[in-house]
Amino acid sequence: MSGEEYMRGTLQATALGFALCGYGLCLTLFAADGANVGVIYGRIIIKETKKPMNGVIVKLWSRSKETFTVTDKNGKFQFHETPAGAYRVGFAGRRLFSKGGEYENISLAFIPNVVVGKGESREINVEARLGAEINGRIIDSEGNALAGAMVTTGSSNPESQILESDLLGKIVVKGVDPSRECILRILPRKYKYSKNVTVNASEMKAGAVCVIQDVVFPKLTDVRNLSGKVTDGGNKTPHEIFGLYVDSEDGKIVGIARATEGEFSIEIPPGKYRIRHGDVNGAYRIMKNGITIKAGEKTNVEIDLSKPLSEVTPPESGAQPNVAPAQSGESVKPFNWMFIGIPLLILGIGAFAFVMLRGKEAA
Repeated sequence: MSGEEYMRGTLQATALGFALCGYGLCLTLFAADGANVGVIYGRIIIKETKKPMNGVIVKLWSRSKETFTVTDKNGKFQFHETPAGAYRVGFAGRRLFSKGGEYENISLAFIPNVVVGKGESREINVEARLGAEINGRIIDSEGNALAGAMVTTGSSNPESQILESDLLGKIVVKGVDPSRECILRILPRKYKYSKNVTVNASEMKAGAVCVIQDVVFPKLTDVRNLSGKVTDGGNKTPHEIFGLYVDSEDGKIVGIARATEGEFSIEIPPGKYRIRHGDVNGAYRIMKNGITIKAGEKTNVEIDLSKPLSEVTPPESGAQPNVAPAQSGESVKPFNWMFIGIPLLILGIGAFAFVMLRGKEAA
């Protein structure tokens, strides 16, 4: 055997060794990954009618994973290749469960703990129930209807419902699980506080209407004594600004207002103030100086953005409002170099063995 043939054979053997080792490694990793997953599947039907529920969004989530699927015409759903672990299963479908939807009076309780093991298939058969309906009215202390009050339900509905009272102050909540209490959190427009109304399970019945007592709020008195408008001056185009800080003479923040469609209003004690707004650099621009608030009087100001604003001032120490720290994303795990080192080691040993084999044949 010539030296050239020997070299060619050695290179071919080395390449084959690399290919075989790489292929085997891929198969091993794939098999290991597949062995660490399971399957969660099931079916959703209505208990009273035994009819399958089509088009329901099924949510599956844990601390590290969140995914969803949709039930078919037979009410069936399935989650393939689900990493082994514990999960919660919830149900949604705003069009189906909202007012006028096919399942608006159907209650589906979420499942708090579903455990699937490695290579395991876990079946979940869910029976939805006919829900109860809660009716009520929201008024003030003089009997006036409070229209547009926001009502949030805290129950086992497919989604926490959010609705508003109508022009007569009436609310209608459907699809409430009658087997457990339901908490209604009610916040009327322009009010600074909400009320919670608890409807006990003993007061509700599937398919029946539960009428609660009128929810009464004190008559609202408008005590906002500083209002104004923010425009560009020239054509009076209103500007929406989220953070208008009202400072006292000693630099302390006494209130934060929001200019919606250019208009804002806020309640502050009598005194002398200025209005400023934060910029992208973390400093503030004074938008209006010398505002005097007198007891029992209302003050209106106009802020013209076309005029030069006062010079940029650094934020006063201790004067900034409380801001929640930014939430960091998922922690980045350090790279495990073994994923590279071990395969390289295997490939090196394989290549060396082939070279030695070819050397013996040549000898």
